Amino acid sequence: MTARPRLEYDRELLVANKMNKTETLNLRVAAEFKKRLTEKAAKERRSITNYLEVVLTDLWQEEDAGQSRSLGKKTRLKTEKQK
Repeated sequence: MTARPRLEYDRELLVANKMNKTETLNLRVAAEFKKRLTEKAAKERRSITNYLEVVLTDLWQEEDAGQSRSLGKKTRLKTEKQK
């Protein structure tokens, strides 16, 4: 069995959990922020909530991948120093 890319998996979780949303998050933002957020979501034909979920999931995926790469570099450096 081949592993699916995590990003694809995370997006599938968003879709699968759509009916399981039970938490509410209220934000107070500047008018310009809301305007820009609304425009970005509309451009991608998404609701504001869905747009935020997708964008943040992508960001977290990138951060996780970056941490994995930097952890790998640290491990290689330690191994090379021990030689």
